[in-house]
Amino acid sequence: EATTEITRHLLQQGFEAILFLSEPVTINTRLDRLHTFLKMMQKTPQRFAEQGEVELEDDEGLEKLLLDFAAQYPDKRRAVISVNGALTLVIARAMRRIGMVWGKDIGLLGFDDLEWAELAGVGITTLRQPTYDMGYAALGQLVKRIHGSDEPIREHAFSGELIIRGSTQSA
Repeated sequence: EATTEITRHLLQQGFEAILFLSEPVTINTRLDRLHTFLKMMQKTPQRFAEQGEVELEDDEGLEKLLLDFAAQYPDKRRAVISVNGALTLVIARAMRRIGMVWGKDIGLLGFDDLEWAELAGVGITTLRQPTYDMGYAALGQLVKRIHGSDEPIREHAFSGELIIRGSTQSA
């Protein structure tokens, strides 16, 4: 649901080439987000979807990936989706180092609404997740297990909230 919402937002804002960046896709949530992004982008063949994996410590690799993405789509309105807050910070720093300005040269949208996102430049659009509710539900399941519950494992989905800031404003 969240990935559908953020991808739709970027498409509605006129972004034509979108780069989905993640740390290595070893966690089901990241894989689900990537698949949903690619599925959404397939519905708009006139738009371009790219994906990349980066390590948080690989500054040079990230900078090269961002520069290559910009060079590949020089005449397109470009945006980057970051899969989590820690990676969003690393991407924002890399963009600053290479002279890319989010909201002007490129869009930037990240999962997790960290406090600094509203203060960075024109602000970074984020997907706020109900982390307290998620943690509370997980703790509840753990307590049930400690007390002997043998009910099957189940997933619980939580809706996020898109917080639109200047990094994804319409052209």
